Parts: sequence; structure tokens; C-alpha cells
Amino acid sequence: MEDVDANVGVRKKQRRRRTIFQVVHDANDNETYIAANERISEEHHKLSYNERNMICEEIHGVACHAREESPDLLRSSLALLSLELEDLVQLDKLDKKNDNTSPFLSTGFQLSRHSATAGTYVNNPEFQLRFLRSENFDARKAAIRLMKFMNFVMEIFGVHALFRPIKLTDFKRQDLKVLQTGWLQVLPFRDRSGRKVFIWVDKMGFQYDPILRTKLTTYISLAGTRDIESQQKGIVCVALPAVYSPSSSSSRSTNDAIENKGNQLLCLKYTNMAIEALPIKICAIHIGIMYNNRRILSPLERVLLKMIMGVVPRMLPRMTIDIVGAEELRKILSGYGISINLIPVASSGAIKIVEFKKWLKFQRRIDDLETAEAYLPSEIDCPGSNDVVFRPGSSMIENPGNDVFRSLVESKVREVTSDSVSYLTQQKTKDDIAMEIVEEISQRKGRFLRWNNYEGCWAELKDISQVKSKIATTYRDLKLKTQRIRNDLSN
Repeated sequence: MEDVDANVGVRKKQRRRRTIFQVVHDANDNETYIAANERISEEHHKLSYNERNMICEEIHGVACHAREESPDLLRSSLALLSLELEDLVQLDKLDKKNDNTSPFLSTGFQLSRHSATAGTYVNNPEFQLRFLRSENFDARKAAIRLMKFMNFVMEIFGVHALFRPIKLTDFKRQDLKVLQTGWLQVLPFRDRSGRKVFIWVDKMGFQYDPILRTKLTTYISLAGTRDIESQQKGIVCVALPAVYSPSSSSSRSTNDAIENKGNQLLCLKYTNMAIEALPIKICAIHIGIMYNNRRILSPLERVLLKMIMGVVPRMLPRMTIDIVGAEELRKILSGYGISINLIPVASSGAIKIVEFKKWLKFQRRIDDLETAEAYLPSEIDCPGSNDVVFRPGSSMIENPGNDVFRSLVESKVREVTSDSVSYLTQQKTKDDIAMEIVEEISQRKGRFLRWNNYEGCWAELKDISQVKSKIATTYRDLKLKTQRIRNDLSN
């Protein structure tokens, strides 16, 4: 019986290999792709049924498993975190007393508390809550992550990063030019679950120095998760390496940098350090490789698949790899709740950077303030999942909050135009209906935002008359559209 099961397993594996071989013709590439997927499957099977189900829901953007926060939870968690941090410091002191030569976890943390400002940065509740949220309020894990973060930023930025947040002004002019090429961006709207989407495109920064790439990625990651909703719900990462000609001189130099073994090892090292240290909850990592009738992977795609096998094991079950055509890849990403119209790559392959530069300009203004929280309520870089936005053009339809808003307006239109409409409903004015919608959005903790083109960010509409006017316009347009459809059907 065991022999039969083994033969069935072998045949299944052979069929799978043949299927993949049809996509990636090169035998070595085929084996690399299979090995990466098998490594992911291996870690996936180590999880319990409930853990697999939870991760699957988060990957597809159909559920959020963050804990519901209350003032008591925040207060008690911060107190527990302080105790755990002190406990880890004492453990390090004991190791030092016993002549343990291994690196000490609390080195950066202890240095950060000896600044002129008496450790106000590391002891800031908003700073500490980032780590608690990233570990779902497990105080011990949050304390370990916080200490790893302090060591991580000290290694790549220097000692000054222990005493204050990292700013754009910490980078040299040539470093900022690398950042502005747009190989890593934050999409302007969230996915359907309310999570920000971080996207790596083109050569994904692998052509640059690994330490510089890590610095820039760290800044974007921290700046893009300043808001509480992103800390609670987590983020989604998308990697879309570009297809480029290996024959051009620029591509040859890029390939040399990408295929350099030392660079690969450094990239993998810092990627794993960032995953373990940054106060960010990564819900899913989608890697999309477009083959477009090619039968061989590019050096970047090959290195990317090989690096997956060295990524920290707990992150692997959250990864997906798809080697498909461009149109199929768009459908797959859309299925994960990511708006494909927001992907910052033109059909020609050029990277779109206009909106990203506005985002960077906005982050620079926040960097200049002592705390981001004092600034964010009035000006926003990315609308929340329940926010309703008003902006000329069609981009606002990509905002998940506008889907809810449109559904609310449509329900009001159906209510008024129904054949069995009540007398009280008939007496409602557009102003009454607009006010009802305002109240429903407010109950969802949503805001009404308008685009400030000069500042390159969103600003909250606080004038209720302006809000009702915009709602009334949407209501009128949908009502006229509904009446036209009814008239067409009756004729």
C-alpha cells in the first residue's frame, strides 16, 4: 500500500513539473521555480489548520485578524512591554557577566536610553504601540522586535537613528535621486481590506548598493505606516520585476550587480533583518513574473526565486508566486483585492512617478514635525478604508471607501424610486438624504476628503454644507441614471 501511495506521489510531482516546464522552458529555471514553491509549501504544511486558514484569508484580503483595541488594552500592553524590555536587558547583563561573547539583543535599546533627551524617542507610547500592533499585542514578541529594530537601524543608519525617527534629510542628494526613480512605491489607495499596498517594480532596486537599498526601503516602510489603520491591519507587498533586454550595455551592468554573489547575500541578510525588526505586519507578499512568450527567466527573476528559499521561514506561507502572462497577472492581483489600475507602470514599461513624488513631498513635511499624529488628522497621504474622497477624474473609484459610499447612495435611490415607497420617504429632500449618508459614514468612522493638488495630499472636508452638496450631486446623478434605465426597460 505504501508503494502505491509513493508511486501516486511521484506521478503527481512529474505532472506538476511538466506543467511548469511549459511555462519556463529552461530546465534550471524550472527547477528553481519548483524549489521555491516547494519551500513555501513545506512551511505552509507546518502550520495548524486554523493558522493556514487565517493566513489564506489575509492573503486574499477577505478578513482582518487584528485585535480590537480599547484604552485598557493599550494601557496594559504598554505596561507589559516595559516589563518585558527590562527583563531582556537583565538577561543580557547576565550573559555579559557569564562572559557570553554573542551579540547582545539590548545593545541598541540601552544606548537609546542614554541620550540627552533621556530616551524620549524609544519610550514614546506611539512608537512602542507600533511594535505591539505588529505582534498582535504579544508583549514579549514586541519587546524582542523593538530591540532588534534598534540594533538594525544602528547598523545601517548609525547611532543617530537610536534617538529620533529616520528622515529624508538623512539621505544624500544622490540617494534621494535613487529613491525618486520609483522602484518602490506606496499605492495611493488601499486594497479592499483597507491595507496599504507597497509595490516593487522594474529592477526593484537590486542594481543599487544593498545597504542603500535597505535604507531606502526602511524609510518608505516606516513613513508609509505612520497611520494607525496601517499598523492595525498590516500591509501587502507586491513584487513585479520588469522584463528587460539582456543585450543592452545598461542591462549588462545591471545583471552584473544583480548576479554578484556578495550583493545577493547582503540583500538576503538585510531583508531578513528588516522582516524581523521593522514594526510592520506583513499580511501577504505577491510575486508576479510576466513571461510573455519568453522561455527563460531574467537574472533578476532567477535571483529573486533563489532568495525566497533563504527568507525567514515564518514569512514563507504568506508568499505567492505566479509566472503568467500580463493579462492573467492583472486578474490574479485583482482577485487579491489590489486595484490593477493603480500599478505605477505604463504599458511601455516606464515607471510612473508623478504621484510618488507628491507623496515624498508630503512625507518631508511630516518629517519636519516632532510627531506625525499632530499633523495627520487634517492632511492625509492615503485615505482610510472608510473615507470618502472627492477628486476630479476617475481615480477616486479605486478607493474602497467610495465603493461603500456609492452603495449607500444607490440604496437611498432605490428606496425613493421603489413602487412601494412610503409617504415619509417621499417627503425626504436631497438635503435629508445627504444628512443620513453623512451620519452613516461617520458611524463607520469615515471622513469626507478632498484632494489638495498644491500640497499633494488629502484634506478633510469639515464644512458640512460642502459635504452635503457633493453627496446631493452624486445622488442626483445616480437617480437620473436609474430613471433612464427604467425608461429603457419599459420601452
